[in-house]
Amino acid sequence: EDLIKNGTLIKTNNEEIPIHFDVLMSESKKAFIGRKVFSMTKVSELEEIIKRLNEREISNVTLTLRGWQKGGYSYTAPSYGSVERKIGGSRKLKAFSETHENVYLEADYFKVSSRGSHYSKRDVGQSIGQELLSEDEGRYYFLRPDVSLKKYESHLKTMEKISDGTHLSSINYLYSEFVSNKNREQQIKTIKEFLEKANKTSVSKPFSYLLGADRITDVELYSSQQKRFSDTVPFMAIVLSGYKDVFGRNGNFFANTNNELLRLIDYHIYPSFYITNESSYYLLNTESEHIYTSRYLDWEEEIIRQYNFVNNALKYVLNESIVKREVLDVGFVKVKYSNGVIIYINYSGLDKIDGITQVAPTSYKVVL
Repeated sequence: EDLIKNGTLIKTNNEEIPIHFDVLMSESKKAFIGRKVFSMTKVSELEEIIKRLNEREISNVTLTLRGWQKGGYSYTAPSYGSVERKIGGSRKLKAFSETHENVYLEADYFKVSSRGSHYSKRDVGQSIGQELLSEDEGRYYFLRPDVSLKKYESHLKTMEKISDGTHLSSINYLYSEFVSNKNREQQIKTIKEFLEKANKTSVSKPFSYLLGADRITDVELYSSQQKRFSDTVPFMAIVLSGYKDVFGRNGNFFANTNNELLRLIDYHIYPSFYITNESSYYLLNTESEHIYTSRYLDWEEEIIRQYNFVNNALKYVLNESIVKREVLDVGFVKVKYSNGVIIYINYSGLDKIDGITQVAPTSYKVVL
């Protein structure tokens, strides 16, 4: 109620459920001298992918373009001043954004490679012991948020000309910083300024102070699994349902696909995928080699199947809010929406019954 009152949450007006794609546009690998940049998805190829989705009656598509910037995806942060020519250049990307809605450019102004060259050591945050704030055994540094904000502002005009908004990566990291002498509470004030700069912003795995973003991706579907917790309570998903477009993690990497799809329906969260036009084979020996399967044509039928599975439930509660969620039995959940529709989710391997409603194993049922 507080978030609605202060304008952070505004009702969605979707005509069909959305789907999100992380699209890797270009990457780089080590060459004899320097690094060689290569395209994974050109703008023209992405146009063809969107066309194929539209032909399969999927039109509410939202995109996060990664590696759109000069030099490819890795080692270039926080430099986002120009478009990589090998994906089509600025002119083609601008034309694409003008004919498609919800195109977000990924940018990371917080977590940068220690092997990058678009910042100085003075830009890196420091601990109270004057150590550089780092992660993964020094592979990445964390920039000072005040420095990050200035860099973001310097690129914003260029980015706004060729997109609808910005996806801010690593903005969910929070740390005290002793060069600028700011604690976490003071850092939050600086970080929230990022949400006010662009026309639209997108974030992943947000803390509550980032809920003002226009789009939220990669939300958690599971708890920490610690023994002190008896169950996963989707509190954040319930708060945001009907007010934000919220997407789960990429469906290419599900360990238990059916269970994860049922959770999307249970929590009112939309599907997401990580795609490229080229085979992920080309990502070997790059910073993106963990993306082991991403070629769109390999995933097209599975993308359609997963989307339809989720859509056949959530289309009845589009733009509606969850008003009640009950765990009727182990693995058996009843979710009621503001329009009176009820969705039963059965995670178990047994038939489940609530009154006259019977739900098959590992399935769901919509009661209108």
